[in-house]
Amino acid sequence: MATLVLGPGEETQSVDARLHAELATVWDDLDRDPDVSVVLVEGPNDEGFLLGGSLPLAQELVASSRARFRMEEHRRFVLGMVRCAKPIVSAVCGRAVGEGTVIALMSDISIVGTGTTLLDRHVPMGVAAGDHAALVWPLLTSMARAKYHLLLGEEIPGEEAERIGLVSRVVADDRVRAEARSIAARLASSPPDAVRWTKKTLNSWYQPAVPAFDASLAVEVLGFAGEEFAAVVDRLAAANRETER
Repeated sequence: MATLVLGPGEETQSVDARLHAELATVWDDLDRDPDVSVVLVEGPNDEGFLLGGSLPLAQELVASSRARFRMEEHRRFVLGMVRCAKPIVSAVCGRAVGEGTVIALMSDISIVGTGTTLLDRHVPMGVAAGDHAALVWPLLTSMARAKYHLLLGEEIPGEEAERIGLVSRVVADDRVRAEARSIAARLASSPPDAVRWTKKTLNSWYQPAVPAFDASLAVEVLGFAGEEFAAVVDRLAAANRETER
């Protein structure tokens, strides 16, 4: 079993350019490793699992050719989790935003706490909900629920996420890591081929939605070049400068 920790030390991690690039390749690396049977994903602490893109990364995407490059990275990140034959278990404590929500929802088994919140904030940021939403949200919950939460961009408490089918289980906050590790250990001791083939066949349900996923990434890139996204990034940058004074 391999444990993937999202973030250094005791700090909550926003996604910078380096981490974004690593998320595009790590799943294939783990899939090829013969010593890995299960992947357990954890945050650096109980306050935050993984936050969304950092301000510098957002500023890079404004009207930039780098936006297309980052979206190709993101495609490999999401589909890498789908292709990885090894089961992925996530222990989601605290806030999960952006890429954190992607990992939580793309994991094969996701354990969240009662105090956990999930957030996809693309629409409030002025861009289409690309990333992973078109691929998995309607399948995990329903089209009506997906539209409600993605269009409004509100945080979803852990218990609500479990109730509508976005995550596998909700447990007490102080039990999240232990429960996820227990499940990962059980998978690691299960017949490996049976586990991997079951994941592979179930993930076939995602394949018809890949064209919609690709389309969502394309319109997201268009949004990065738009005035709405630029205005939001400018407001965030101004607020950040004010905080640093």
